[in-house]
Amino acid sequence: MTPRPPSPTATIVLGSCPPGRRGRPDRDELGAGAPMRSVRAGFPRTLSLTSASRITVGDMRIGELAERAGTTTRTLRYYESRGLLPARRGTNGYRAYDESDLRLVEQIKVLQDFGFGLEETRPFVECLRAGHPEGDSCPASLEVYRRKLDELDALIGELASVRAKVRGQLERAEQARARLAAEAALPGGPEPLCELSDALMSDEAVPRENVG
Repeated sequence: MTPRPPSPTATIVLGSCPPGRRGRPDRDELGAGAPMRSVRAGFPRTLSLTSASRITVGDMRIGELAERAGTTTRTLRYYESRGLLPARRGTNGYRAYDESDLRLVEQIKVLQDFGFGLEETRPFVECLRAGHPEGDSCPASLEVYRRKLDELDALIGELASVRAKVRGQLERAEQARARLAAEAALPGGPEPLCELSDALMSDEAVPRENVG
């Protein structure tokens, strides 16, 4: 007698069984020749793990995480002390990390490269740790972006004001230099106290004692 196929809406995961059954799913329920972790048509081919169900495939020690993230173990310990990096320990007592932790560190580094303070990265880190695909998927992260843009706009305004003042000083100095150069070129004009122009200091300049 052919076993009745499971409902297409059911989900079979390695180590679990359909309702009313005990033991592992048999080959009739998993497709012929298919790995035990795969199921035949109508079932998901892979498991979607949320942040709550994520497992660590291979633990990383702190040195490996630092190397892969391009930072130092001291920095990672500091992130841990600030609550930005989880403080997990393996059975051997050493710090243990996984790929999700690497992504947290990379997110922090990218934001800091853009000029964000360490505390400003917290909403992005918390967003990732909550299981969102990107650190800026959450409202709190977007609010940090908006505040940073306001700060940048204010800074740009201040820099524009400073630039205008420096430009005005340059124009005033150039005009004063031009007047002094013109006066020094006149017979009996004042002696220049500094180099006023390349022409006055060149070999082609007329010596003052020969003027007149």
